[in-house]
Amino acid sequence: MGEELMERLQETVLRLQLANRDLPMDRAHDEEEDLARLLIAAAWYQVNYRTSIGFAFTPLAVAA
Repeated sequence: MGEELMERLQETVLRLQLANRDLPMDRAHDEEEDLARLLIAAAWYQVNYRTSIGFAFTPLAVAA
């Protein structure tokens, strides 16, 4: 599941061209919300990896 999360996060970053400084910083609300959700899930996954009690009862921890 972690690999799928990272693949989707990488695809999203490339699609939004976040490294392109010529584009405006603002993105569409849906795009920003999707990216934010992916980043939160990645943070939860990292916390769960480091300590099993951090988010032990979240749906992400159960799925992982």
